[in-house]
Amino acid sequence: MKPIVLICTLAVALGGCTEMQDFYDETSVVVVDGQEIMVRPLPGRTNSYHATANHPDGSALFTSKPLASVNNVRAIEQFTGCTVIRESIENREMHTFAAVHC
Repeated sequence: MKPIVLICTLAVALGGCTEMQDFYDETSVVVVDGQEIMVRPLPGRTNSYHATANHPDGSALFTSKPLASVNNVRAIEQFTGCTVIRESIENREMHTFAAVHC
């Protein structure tokens, strides 16, 4: 099983008591359009970040929400103050990974 799917499964199982930021080191929460998005730097990768909903619901495991990736990119840009390099964006389920240029 993919580690991210396992983490999301655990987050859903623990319900409202746990946030995604609790699973990762060096995280920050950014609010985009009223939604809390967890943003963290990727270890070992300069100027690269991971963003996902801080309070995922059960549907995050089975569906893709088109605006999720857009909001994740906006959260990375808001957090870093830099522009995301569009060619670097990688989306997996409800998670977005991207590099920035400052």
